[in-house]
Amino acid sequence: MIQIVAVAALPLGARCFAFLPVRGYAFARLLGILLTGYLFWIGYSIGLWRNEIGGAWLAWLLVALLCVAAVWASTQKLLPSWRYRMLVEAIFGLSFLAWAWVRAHDPAADHTEQPMDLMFLNSIRASLTYPPQDAWLAGHPISYYYFGYWLMNLVGLMGGQTTSVTYNLAQAAWFGLLLSALFGVGYNLAATSVRASWATAGGLLAMLFVGLAANLQGLLEWLYANGFDVTGLAGLFQVRGFPENAAVTHKWYVDFGWWWWRSSFSSRWIAFRSPPFPFSSWPGTSWKWGGFRAAWWNSRAPSWAAFRAGCRRPA
Repeated sequence: MIQIVAVAALPLGARCFAFLPVRGYAFARLLGILLTGYLFWIGYSIGLWRNEIGGAWLAWLLVALLCVAAVWASTQKLLPSWRYRMLVEAIFGLSFLAWAWVRAHDPAADHTEQPMDLMFLNSIRASLTYPPQDAWLAGHPISYYYFGYWLMNLVGLMGGQTTSVTYNLAQAAWFGLLLSALFGVGYNLAATSVRASWATAGGLLAMLFVGLAANLQGLLEWLYANGFDVTGLAGLFQVRGFPENAAVTHKWYVDFGWWWWRSSFSSRWIAFRSPPFPFSSWPGTSWKWGGFRAAWWNSRAPSWAAFRAGCRRPA
């Protein structure tokens, strides 16, 4: 379904990012979801349509027609090389499948912000008219920034999925959207001065350092969970609650306790020796939280960077 939404915005993406070496192909999914979701939300807000599958598809159709009209008289090439297209599709597809596999092993919404996230998604889906109602405070609208939830509600509606299925698939979707967009940003920045092979390396490095890189606590947790003795390193870095609150599970994924929460606190040896411990979120924390709010902010940054670069005519 995300691919169908992307097709609607592909012509406009190529036009908006015309000055990038390979244009806006890597950002078409984000642009399509954003434009369709915003138009769906505006129409829903002023009463043009209801928050139903028919309204979602109508918003998509209008976006497709507007995008085609915007580039109708343009002679610019819409698509980059097939090699680049296949690379972007592979990154998105593999990233989506990888996080869908992770969510398949941990599908419950049972910690931190997850119950709230699922409540917001259900509230938005159940509210046929504007504004969406808060399921935890009857008679009141949602008093929170819910646009990320709204966007995934749109995709779930178009695909005919329930909110529980949408909740887990949306997290995999945000993961794939972020990494493929980051690859596009890194590739385009590098391609302005180096050959294609090095530009690919630039895109992969952008994926690594912005979307995946973090501190080493996740690695320590995984090693300990699989029976490796890391008490020496744990004592050196003095991570709060590790390894005394960890467990040896011998699983390929770390599922014991809130290990990702421990890894988000600064090490105590940096002069932070008493509560409150300073909190510093990293990508793995956001993905493990499964919060649409955090995922939306993570995905918005590369999109804005690409937009600024694509709309600037080279000197």
